[in-house]
Amino acid sequence: MTITGGVVALVLIMIAGTESGLGGFLLLLVVAVLPRAIAHARKRSGRKEGADRAAALFDDLTAGRALKPLDVDGLVMGHAENARLEFRATYSRLYGLEHDQPMGNILLLGWLGLAELIGVYFAASRARKRAEAEAGLRWRDVQVARVVLTNQRLVCRADHQWLSFYYREISALYPDMDRWEVVLEFRDARVAPLRLDGSAVRAICVYLCWALHGRRGLTSDPAFAALRSAGRRAGM
Repeated sequence: MTITGGVVALVLIMIAGTESGLGGFLLLLVVAVLPRAIAHARKRSGRKEGADRAAALFDDLTAGRALKPLDVDGLVMGHAENARLEFRATYSRLYGLEHDQPMGNILLLGWLGLAELIGVYFAASRARKRAEAEAGLRWRDVQVARVVLTNQRLVCRADHQWLSFYYREISALYPDMDRWEVVLEFRDARVAPLRLDGSAVRAICVYLCWALHGRRGLTSDPAFAALRSAGRRAGM
């Protein structure tokens, strides 16, 4: 039964069971469950579309078929540069923060008794641990971003600006097709690693691998084994 069919069935049951109180219970059940069910269905549909697009892109690139240039609003292209693909994905960066050690007021401490001093010590300790946890290395700046792939760079519209990552500056590419995410590291250690995830990521992985390693990368990287198998089955 589809989600729509299930909702209709529940509504009919609620109407029939209004006098017994069953309708009110089912109404609460629908309110609690339906948004989650709809979100799950949309995610599943988005991933199906993303998988199909990745497979089609894989076939085009391994067959040597050229991609048509795109017009991207608001993005200025460089010399001999043209956009090839545009998606939306969840963007994040991996870095830590500097933090100051919380210090008590030394002059004030002299006026405190033993119990108060112990309380100040534990409060400062908790504050220090919170600051260290907040400053630790983790994925930050999480947001949904426009992602444009050109013949020269990956561009993300994040934090209200275009951020460019030229292919020649990428030192490592970690595609995870099962988890629908990709992580990029850069030659300049000062540039924080970039992570993209979402239903468009498989296609992004395919294009990035091709841009960095050419057709050979797509036909040899284990991350794309499922796409290669699908292509062979389709050709039988």
